[in-house]
Amino acid sequence: MIKALLVDDNEAARLYLRTTLEQTGLVEVIDEADNVESALKKIVLYRPDAVFLDINMEEENSGVILAKEALSIMPTVRIVFVTAYRDFAVEAFEFNSVDYILKPFDEKRVRTAIMRIIQSKYPEAKQNDHIQGKILLKIGKEYKLVEYDNIYFIEKVGPKIKVHVKNQNKPFELYEKLNNLEKRLDNCGQLIRAHRSYIINLNHVIGFEPWGETSLQVLFQHYDKTALISRVKFEEIKIRLAG
Repeated sequence: MIKALLVDDNEAARLYLRTTLEQTGLVEVIDEADNVESALKKIVLYRPDAVFLDINMEEENSGVILAKEALSIMPTVRIVFVTAYRDFAVEAFEFNSVDYILKPFDEKRVRTAIMRIIQSKYPEAKQNDHIQGKILLKIGKEYKLVEYDNIYFIEKVGPKIKVHVKNQNKPFELYEKLNNLEKRLDNCGQLIRAHRSYIINLNHVIGFEPWGETSLQVLFQHYDKTALISRVKFEEIKIRLAG
């Protein structure tokens, strides 16, 4: 999990950024600050992995000044500038910032910034969380790159997500919303949302059995655990496979 400090003198902007970051399931916002002095104290105190900061706060270029001070205190901290002004891009990157996000931003743009932070810490992750048929998952305190082909299915169990993977004694467990995980699997043809609580890998499915009035049980090759698929989704898959 990336530990981040948010620095912006606009409370609404901090709230929006916090919400967007936390929805990705990859970032823990450890604290916020609205000025340079407070931010520096919190950098020393918390030692964050990354600082998301506005370039202009109470003074012009105050964010750039803060970035310089932060890097002198903690050279490994990743800096992401957040601003409404394009003109500061060149100056921002002179301080070796990881990324530069223009307001207004969206979740996709924020996710790109997060993945650049992760790439700098874990080079094997590249620039996306699903590079070359893999997805980056936060398991406990570690990050693992898991190949799509090795996933049987993903299920939501209470507040947790369980990822059933080949050659593992038990599923990987993580705390992430299934909807967010589904977004991160966008454009992956083999892993599909089959049910409100399940994502299945069609490449490992060997059959379906009736299960109540609204669902079917999904059977997997060389795996004794099962998933569920809604009857509506099952009809979609039948059409897809027939085509």
